[in-house]
Amino acid sequence: MSFNRKLLLLIALATGLLVLTNELNLSWLNHQFPEKNGLITTADEASYFVPADNFLAKGVWKDNQQGLSAWYTRTPGYGFIYLICKLIVPGHPFSLLKIIQILAFSAGIYFFANILRNFGVRDRIAICVSALYALLPCYSGFVYYTLSESLAVFFLLGMFYYALKARQGRHTKSLVLCVCFAAFLLLVRPQLIVFPLLILLWLFLQAADRKKALYFLLAFLPLAGWQVRNTVIAGHYPGFHPIYDDGNHSLFRPPHEALTDLFRTWEHDGPTFHFAAHQLAYNAENGLAKALATVPERYKRPVSGVLLKYQQLFFDQHGQPLAAADTLRQAERNFIVQTKALNRYLRAENPADYYLLTPAKSTKALLGTSMMNLYIFQGPGSSFFLIKLLKLLCFGVIIFSLVASVCVYFLPVDQIIRWTAMGVHISLFYLCFFQRMNEERYLLPYLPLLLFCIAAFIQKLPVRPKTNRQPVSVR
Repeated sequence: MSFNRKLLLLIALATGLLVLTNELNLSWLNHQFPEKNGLITTADEASYFVPADNFLAKGVWKDNQQGLSAWYTRTPGYGFIYLICKLIVPGHPFSLLKIIQILAFSAGIYFFANILRNFGVRDRIAICVSALYALLPCYSGFVYYTLSESLAVFFLLGMFYYALKARQGRHTKSLVLCVCFAAFLLLVRPQLIVFPLLILLWLFLQAADRKKALYFLLAFLPLAGWQVRNTVIAGHYPGFHPIYDDGNHSLFRPPHEALTDLFRTWEHDGPTFHFAAHQLAYNAENGLAKALATVPERYKRPVSGVLLKYQQLFFDQHGQPLAAADTLRQAERNFIVQTKALNRYLRAENPADYYLLTPAKSTKALLGTSMMNLYIFQGPGSSFFLIKLLKLLCFGVIIFSLVASVCVYFLPVDQIIRWTAMGVHISLFYLCFFQRMNEERYLLPYLPLLLFCIAAFIQKLPVRPKTNRQPVSVR
């Protein structure tokens, strides 16, 4: 059977398995959380979809929260795709969005397998490693979610696929498509900007490809235009991920940012921090005690005063909620100054916690997972032996791919594989050391790139030569 026929069969099998697993997951999930749109609803979907709804209704791209962040909390890529769905099927946009997300995963399998072939990986290895990507649920667990991760991997793999075709020198169309995929990637998931930058640098360093590098710069224009728009609206540059603003009528004001940075000294678990912040902001009676209960014993005494002052930003002396402000109040400014000073002191006094232990815990939490996030694997099916075995297999493949990504630095592999591994390592270092409080989904876009390293590693293993055995004559 030819490579393409095997690949088409694999894509058909993987797509059927994906739909079956996720529809079963939805049916079980809906017993507790009735679904509204045929996808898994998330807390972030309003910031993706409401701007598109408002654009159709009012001609403005913003969500409904109060504050400047309403104009630019999310880049518009995922919301734009939803907008197209709503224009084509006004009554059922989520049904079309679901089909697009399923087909995007299926097309990603095609890109993935052909990327491996372009790297010079033997067909048998390419099919086997592609089967890992296509069939293991750790790579497809977010396809049914209303999150940008459901489409980001498709644009990431498409960018790599057409970049590798364009380097052959004969494919102007491939370069154009590479630019388009990279541009959409940056608008859907700008946190993955390291990979377009690495491709740009790689093209520039190849003397024969410097003209292509100039063309590839066009991929950054839509994101740059979005940043210029945000700067004009805000009156200042609001940052790459502008969730905080002085006028937000929500928790996401600069004091919350300062509190988050303080917790990063010892805390690696996002839900724990969000619980503490929520208790301080909405529970006047015993929220301080509940927030302090999340803090390690040695930090409770120095941070208790700061936590009390944070709570006082939301309640008056009688425990009544304070109205949200359109600008930063003086009490908030004082809190930020005090919290930053305490943060510097705690990090100086506890360097091992800040520089070693907390990043290590964050790394373990992010990488020590099977990425089998669906409810059927975590809830009703978690006790089944086959599910446990599947979790172990997914975890093992992820760990093996991480080891292989280090090994490719020392193997004679395609330069792009080595650069891709470097991009993954830079991203993981940022997540684990600087961001620290991560969600499991943040790892998803890097997993197929790590699988490239597995294929390259296996490709370089010594192959046992075939021998033609002669029959032994017996006399």
